[in-house]
Amino acid sequence: MEAFQAKKNEDSDWNYFEFKFTSEIHPELNLELNTYDEELTLVFDDFHWHFDRFSETDFDSEIEEAIKLIKEIQNEDIMVLRLSKGQSFNKSKLIEKKEIIELYKTDTLRNNLDWWETVKIESFKGTYDKIYNK
Repeated sequence: MEAFQAKKNEDSDWNYFEFKFTSEIHPELNLELNTYDEELTLVFDDFHWHFDRFSETDFDSEIEEAIKLIKEIQNEDIMVLRLSKGQSFNKSKLIEKKEIIELYKTDTLRNNLDWWETVKIESFKGTYDKIYNK
């Protein structure tokens, strides 16, 4: 864990905290867990998930689900697939390790650069990083 901060929300009386986990390889792939806006939110790169708003009856299972997702990202079971054309970013999606391994085996990413000029995979530790250019 890189940093923990307790903060005061300027817009309300609600205080919140955030934990930031930093990748040594990809510091821009932020992984953050926070309680901003009175809910538990996990942020990874361009993606985010909202968990219990601190009012549900099954708070423990929501916390367990958030922790499971953090571990999957840190263990590189989930990573980011980016597709772009030209200088602009066009699309990204989360992809599981088993899908990446299959794409590598069949060379599907390289063979499908018809429309996309760049296909990029970024994993939290950099193990599965790959860039394909047209």
